[in-house]
Amino acid sequence: MTDACGDAMKIVRLTPDHPALPVIAQWHFTQWGHLRANDSEAAVLERLCAACTSTAVPSTYVALYGETPVGTARLIEYDMPDMPRRTPWLAAVIVAPKYRRRGIASRLVRHVEQVAFAAGYVALYLYTPDQQRLYARLGWQQLEEDDYRGQRVTVMRQLAPHLEAKRQAAG
Repeated sequence: MTDACGDAMKIVRLTPDHPALPVIAQWHFTQWGHLRANDSEAAVLERLCAACTSTAVPSTYVALYGETPVGTARLIEYDMPDMPRRTPWLAAVIVAPKYRRRGIASRLVRHVEQVAFAAGYVALYLYTPDQQRLYARLGWQQLEEDDYRGQRVTVMRQLAPHLEAKRQAAG
């Protein structure tokens, strides 16, 4: 996928010194800062930096056109503390507004799936209040509905490809 200037999009794992981190922290704070009392953009940046030291869990990925960040997704151990047996989680998928509807979120999701399954995980989880159709198109299965942080969410799961093939063959 290339932009109007011919720059190819790439997805890279963030490191603590990556120049896109402040932009991503701003996106995260704008989108989800209200979910944590007394949160700040600086605190989000600090948490992101601390979580950028792993090659699997936790890790954060950014979609770039050239050097411009256009989207991000995370692979984390837990996203819903009351479900500790479910791990790891796809989290914080966001695409900059002017880059939406170009398949970037789908590519980020697929990238995180590949990382998780290559690390030996057999399932990946997420919750979403409003993007069930996107994830269903990518093969995610709805597990349950739940009230979480003041909103109704759908918990979904993606099985590793070899397990999904077995599930479909079984019927």
